[in-house]
Amino acid sequence: MTASQNIDTGLSPLDQIRQTEAEVTRQIAAARECAELDVAKAETQSKEIISEFHKSGQFEGQARYREIFSKAEEDAHVIIALANKQAEDLHRKGNRLLDTAMCLAVNIILGEEDE
Repeated sequence: MTASQNIDTGLSPLDQIRQTEAEVTRQIAAARECAELDVAKAETQSKEIISEFHKSGQFEGQARYREIFSKAEEDAHVIIALANKQAEDLHRKGNRLLDTAMCLAVNIILGEEDE
């Protein structure tokens, strides 16, 4: 063996450097490939998460809309009931006043006007 050859591997220092460079190049390529796969996986996951948030937000928005609509419907029923009661009260009062007015008119016509 010559002095320029490594006793352990039998390779010259230049061949050892080349071999190490080749191994490092393979490791870098493997790391890049792994990183690219991780990035692609992360992009897919983020798209899925965003899609789920959109669906969740849409569902929650629809639920909130139904809740608000239901409350407005209840309020409308209360307002309608109050309006109907007021209309009935006014109708009764109008009938009483009409009865009173008719009695007064009859009394005036008959000359039985109270002084």
